[in-house]
Parts: sequence; structure tokens; C-alpha cells
Amino acid sequence: MLFKKMLLLLLCCFANISSLQAHGTASYWTIDEYFQLNPAQQKLSQQFNEIVQNEAVALKQKNQPIKIFIVYPSKQISDYWRRSILAFEARLKELNINYQIRSHHTSVALSFTQQKRLLARSKEYNPDYLIFTLSITEHQGLIETIMQQQNAPKLILQNITTPLKVWADKQPFFYVGFDHIKGTQLLANYYLKLMDKKSHYAMIYWAPGYLSEVRGHSFIHLLESNSDFILSSEHYTDATRSSAYRATQKALATDHELAFIYACSTDVALGVSQAVRDAGLKDTIKVNGWGGGANELQALKKGLLDVTVMRMNDDNGVAMAEVIKLDISGKEHQVPLIYSGEFAIIDNNTSEEALTRYKKRAFRYSH
Repeated sequence: MLFKKMLLLLLCCFANISSLQAHGTASYWTIDEYFQLNPAQQKLSQQFNEIVQNEAVALKQKNQPIKIFIVYPSKQISDYWRRSILAFEARLKELNINYQIRSHHTSVALSFTQQKRLLARSKEYNPDYLIFTLSITEHQGLIETIMQQQNAPKLILQNITTPLKVWADKQPFFYVGFDHIKGTQLLANYYLKLMDKKSHYAMIYWAPGYLSEVRGHSFIHLLESNSDFILSSEHYTDATRSSAYRATQKALATDHELAFIYACSTDVALGVSQAVRDAGLKDTIKVNGWGGGANELQALKKGLLDVTVMRMNDDNGVAMAEVIKLDISGKEHQVPLIYSGEFAIIDNNTSEEALTRYKKRAFRYSH
């Protein structure tokens, strides 16, 4: 069984790498690019952000029940997905929206077959809204199959804010999350200000696919464009802590002059941190988190991580609830295609007072 899983992962990795090489970063619009092409969308997004940040305004009358089907890769250390659902449902209730929800939770790696089966099953439920993600290349095919269905549910794509060019003017209903490229820019700027000009670093990716591209490849590009930093090695993982640990051991063996290791996700960061500590290099090599959930903040407090980019997490759940309210209220024209929440850089020098403020805002529903 273990051999079969390893073989499946290997085949998946090759497929994803090949696809990324074929499509490259030109396969999607960045938020800035999309807004330049569609200035009206930028205005819509700004107006919608005000709704997200404000208190809920409840419907005066209960709507006819709506059905929501969710498939999330939430079986991981990161609490992003679990908090997303908590915030989503809490805001739906505040908005006085009558809803029925079926949520399904899968692992990150080796879960594509399960996700495919769950999405196929969603047709039996006949949902009004289907919430999914796009983090590996194969997800694109699943999403396109859904969009081509007759009477297809309105599709909300979570944790992606870059519209795919191939879908042109036939996009999903809503992209929601936190711009991975913007978060990566904040981390790149942090390292550029902190480290020596020719510092060596290693890249430990998430699983091969979209997420590693926008968090990892964009980081490399930013450093290559703005510094003489030396990338000594790159390693893909299966998005788990244990695989990140093994990848870090390889990186450490490759280069004994590493100044920092860039981690593309929470689970990866904690695996990297453990490997660095076990090698006796905690005070020599810096490690970042990505997302700023509870586990990362605890690791920062203990000195196990040096910095993270913290999402104002619950805004994404609030945004999903608010677009549904607009939609069922006959105001779909006010729904932007993209909603991207805000970030804050948190490191060992962030005051307890500031961190408390960030946590209060980020986890306002999921505390």
C-alpha cells in the first residue's frame, strides 16, 4: 500500500511539473493585471471590501433555503480551512440566511481521487453553491467539468485570487482568499532588508502545482530581480511536515552556508524548523511560516520560527457569506470576481500588543 501511494505521488508530481512548465505563470492574471484590464472590477472589489470589514446587515426576511457543498483540503496542520468554515457559517447566521451545508474534508496530498469522487457526488445534492479550491494542476480539469454541467452550481474557488486566462469571460462565480503573490512579496522584502547581500538560501515547496508556483517561484523571481542572493537548492514535498523534514535534510547536506530556508506553507515550515533544530542550526538558519495560523504563532512565540506572513484569516469566510447574500438579494452585479484579504508581517520583534490586535481581527469569528 505504501509503495502504491509513493508511486501515485511520484506520477502526480511529474504531471504537475510538466503542466507548470507548459503553462508557466502566464496561465493566470495576477490581481493587478486583471484590474488593469477590468478597472470596473477593481472598484467593485474595493466597495465589497467595505462590506466585509463592516458588521453584518441581516436580511429582513428569511430566504428560501439554499444548498452549499464544500470540499476542502483541511486535513493538515494549518487551521486556515477550518477557520474559513467557522467564519463562513457564523456570518451566514448573522445575515439571517437560510442555508443547508454539506462539508467534506480531505488530506492535501494524494487526495485527488477522493476529491474527484466527492465532486461527482455533489450532483446528487444539487447544490446552489459549490466551494472548492485550485492548488494542484489536476483541479483545473475537475473545475471545468463542473462549469460545463447543465444547471451547474455557482462555483466559489477558495485560496486562489488569480483568474485563469483559459476561462476568459466564463469564469467561476467568485475567487476568494489571500493573494499568494502579495504575501510572498512581503516575505521577500523582509529577507531583503534583513540578510546579507549574497546570502545562500534553499526553497522547500508545497506539493507541485499552483500553490508552489505562486508562493515559491514568485519568491525566487523577486530575489533574483532585487538581490544577489544565491538559491542553493529546491525541493518539492507532498505538503506534509514529514516530507518537508526530509527535504530540509537534503538541503542542509547540499549547502553548509545556508542563511535561511523559505517554506511555502505551515506544514512545510514546521517540518523545516524541526530539521534545522535537529541539525543544531536553529541560531544559524532562519525559517519562515506562511499564513500565520495558531500553530505558526505558537511556534514564533517559542522561537521555532523567525517570521510569518499572517492572513486576516476570517475575512475570506465573511466574503463568501456576503457574496451569497448579494446573489440571493438580486444584487449579483455588485459581486466582484475577486476578493483578496489583507496580510501582516509577524516576527520575533512584533509586540504582544500588536499581535493581540492582529489575532483579534484575523480570528474575529473563529477565535
